[in-house]
Amino acid sequence: MKKEELTALGITDEQADRVLSIHTAELTAETEKTAAAQKELEASKATVKEITGKLKAYDGVDVEKLKSDVSAWEKKYSEDMAAARLDNAVELALTKAGAKDVALTKHLIDRSIIKEDGGKLIGLEEQLNKIKTDKAWLFGEEKTPAQQLPLVNTAGNHNSGSAPVAAPTTLAGALKEKYSN
Repeated sequence: MKKEELTALGITDEQADRVLSIHTAELTAETEKTAAAQKELEASKATVKEITGKLKAYDGVDVEKLKSDVSAWEKKYSEDMAAARLDNAVELALTKAGAKDVALTKHLIDRSIIKEDGGKLIGLEEQLNKIKTDKAWLFGEEKTPAQQLPLVNTAGNHNSGSAPVAAPTTLAGALKEKYSN
């Protein structure tokens, strides 16, 4: 709209200037709103494009299959951990029972009938007793910790079976003992 058009309609110059200033203010406000909406639209388009690109990476992925796979992995992990705990508990029980060869003795045990109940192995004791009677050679005498350690003579002459001799206290005494034997 121009000032000439307004004056042609019979409006004074002063009134035409006021109408144009109001019209310009309203037009500027609407232009700013349109520009802001345009920027928002462009940002939204960019976001949609980015998300679409990311989604294409997962195109063809079966979410339900992934869930079932994770469930299967968790189940297998739980079973493997339970088997490892049972295996370790059997090895410990065999060691405590005095098995000479734990690996060999372990193969004679039927793990399918052994159950774990609060840290106790049910069904193992009967099998151990049977193996101890049938194959006694697999088991040694149960030893106390003192019996398991060899005796070491830390003083005296180590070459003879005699009682320990007092160690020399001087260098001369040590040399004399060394070269006298």
